[in-house]
This record gives sequence, structure tokens and C-alpha cells, in this order.
Amino acid sequence: MKLLRLLMAAAMISAAAVSVQGCNSIMSKDECINANWDSKGESDGIAGKASSLIAEYHEACDDYRPMDEQAYRRGRDRGAKLFCVPERLYNTGRAGTELTDICNSVPGSSELLVYYQRGQIAYLAEQQLKTIDSMISIANYLLDKSRWASKQYRLLEIRNQATKLRPKAKAAVDKALRAGMKKDVDIPDLLTELNSTGQMDTIVRYGKADTELDDIEKDILDYERKRDDSMRCMYSDSKKLAKSCRDSYDYYNQQLRDLKEKHWQIRSQVGL
Repeated sequence: MKLLRLLMAAAMISAAAVSVQGCNSIMSKDECINANWDSKGESDGIAGKASSLIAEYHEACDDYRPMDEQAYRRGRDRGAKLFCVPERLYNTGRAGTELTDICNSVPGSSELLVYYQRGQIAYLAEQQLKTIDSMISIANYLLDKSRWASKQYRLLEIRNQATKLRPKAKAAVDKALRAGMKKDVDIPDLLTELNSTGQMDTIVRYGKADTELDDIEKDILDYERKRDDSMRCMYSDSKKLAKSCRDSYDYYNQQLRDLKEKHWQIRSQVGL
């Protein structure tokens, strides 16, 4: 599990946008009938939800009680003014959350978006550092496994390159956090530099291969045990039991051949 978490981080080249658009957009019949659309719009506005929800509300409710879109928009505009403030926008970007169209109706929205962008910069800087740290951790993990001895030189190269870039990534985080929501900063795109060398792709391939080989080797041991158990009863005095055991033996042997072939293919793909 530790390796899988590291792989997920290493594969992250850019920030994953997490939409603030709620998944609870479909309302029940009772909710539609009893909805206070002005209040619903205000709560959605405060939560920063997208205007695309209006179409979903129409679809969910119009057969029971037509949505009062005018009241909803009035409430949403009121809520948007509470959401679209510098600190809230900065924190939204800082969390790596995608900004919807919530601020479009707020006066001075283009100036306000600067705060969201500054939060994004801090988020991206932190994700960049986490990715580099994950690459170093994965390289160390794989270097400790004997099966990767033939690739040690490549793993060492990857680890050294990532280690070399880490101080720059840490400095970018510190710079972005010091600036906070007060001013714009530029951070170096270190992940693109790593990706251009193929090192990020390589470390992810090695890590995935390592996980797959571990799983296959566990299955091989399990099928070998089952095959050996079947072999012990193949010559039973009971013809029915003997046939069942021979069938099982043949099945497990075939599974073992398939697993060993897959094991070889994975090793070949990464040059082991």
C-alpha cells in the first residue's frame, strides 16, 4: 500500500482539479415540492457551486413543482458575494479545488481571480515538492529490492536527479507561502524538466512492475501448493477422486504456466 500511494504521487505531473460542484445536485420529489429556491441559491452560492446545477434542478424538479429560477439566481448572486472574497478564493486555490463560474456575476471578478491564482501557485508548488519526494522514496524502495540490481544505475540516476531538484522545489514552496495572497510569484516548472528526461515515466513503470511481480509471485506460490496437494491424491484407490485430482493438477499447472509467462513479460518490459 505504501508503494501504491507513492506511485500515485509520482504520477502527478500537474495538480488534480477537484470540482467544488456538489454531487448532491439531484433533488427528491419532496425536496423539490418544498424547496425554498432563494435559500437554495444562496447556499449554493456560498459553497461556490457552478451555474450548471440550474439545468439539473430543472430536470429533477419541473415535473413536480417548476423550479423558480429567478429566485434561485437572486439567492445565488447573494451567496456568490460571500464566496468571492480574497481569502476564500485564495484558500480555494490553495486546496487545489477547481473554481467554477461562481464569481462571474460579482463586480470586479477579474481582479478577485488573482487571489485564486495565487492560491493555485502555492498548491502547485507543494504538489511539485511532494512528487519529487515520492520519486526519491520510490527509488530508495526499489534499490532495496534484489530484483532491481540490474537497474541500480538507472534508479541511482533518477534518485540523484530528483534529490538535486528538491532544494529548488522546497524554495519554490517557501517563496509561494511567504507571498501568500499578497503578491504574484513565479515558480520553476521542475516536473516538466524531470518528465522531459523520461525519469518520471521510468520510476512509475519500475514501481508498477515491482507491485505486479510481487502479486504474481504470491499467486505462483499459492498455485504450486495447490498443484502439489492435487498430485498427492492423483493415485488414490478411488477412481473418482483420482480423476478429480488429475483435473485439478492439470488446471493448476496451466495457471502456473500462464503466471510464469506473465512474470517473464513484465520483467522483459522493464529490461530485467
